[in-house]
Amino acid sequence: MRLLTLCVCAWIAALAHAEDVCVRNVSVPGYPGLAKQARIAGTAVVKADLNADGDVTAARATGAHPILDDAAERNLQQWKFCPADSPSFSVRHVTVTYVYRLAQPEENLRSHPHVVIDLPDRIEISAQPMQAVPFD
Repeated sequence: MRLLTLCVCAWIAALAHAEDVCVRNVSVPGYPGLAKQARIAGTAVVKADLNADGDVTAARATGAHPILDDAAERNLQQWKFCPADSPSFSVRHVTVTYVYRLAQPEENLRSHPHVVIDLPDRIEISAQPMQAVPFD
């Protein structure tokens, strides 16, 4: 019983020290040109490690085509997060989902992608696919 009480107290202490991650600066992502040309869409889930200062020290994307995964990783590495509240949080983790979507023909998007940022963990990028140009 004493061991169980000790484990529960340790678990409660860990929860009390858990902190939410806030975002200070965001780099607005684009839609990779090669992905638009190849008509590639998908969802990249990026798991990143943050140091105590709020810098991204590592980012790993999965779930989408490698072109989209790479673009999402590179974008998240440019973000800046708030510093840790406590020095005991030497490494923190964050997961951000990037949704790359190609617009339907009836949608009127200009040449630049439409980006919706839902901080701290979701980005949606919509773009017109590149139109095929016939050769004469």
